[in-house]
Amino acid sequence: MKPEDISQLFPLEVMHFSLAVEDGEAAIAHMAQRLGQLGYVRDGYLQAVLTREANMPTGLPTENNFAVAVPHADPVHVERPVISFANLAAPVAFQNMEEPDQFLPVRVIFMLA
Repeated sequence: MKPEDISQLFPLEVMHFSLAVEDGEAAIAHMAQRLGQLGYVRDGYLQAVLTREANMPTGLPTENNFAVAVPHADPVHVERPVISFANLAAPVAFQNMEEPDQFLPVRVIFMLA
């Protein structure tokens, strides 16, 4: 992909602003379902992301006292590459990638497909 094509990875139709969800799983489900509706991912993507998240968490701490999560799955579940974004109305807990026994208050999610 050429540098000038990078913006195609971030279509407005997969951006979620002030997304209100109960937990990280609900956020992942909401985002994955939208990707599926738009044809970016195949059936099974949601379950693959949830399984991966359970085994290899993606919560990342930041220096600004909030956390980011980067849930994703194997590329076999992807039809077209895209990055979905969510800014959450309130933080939800994601396991820390570096210390899985620790939970982080995630406010921003970048879902990779």
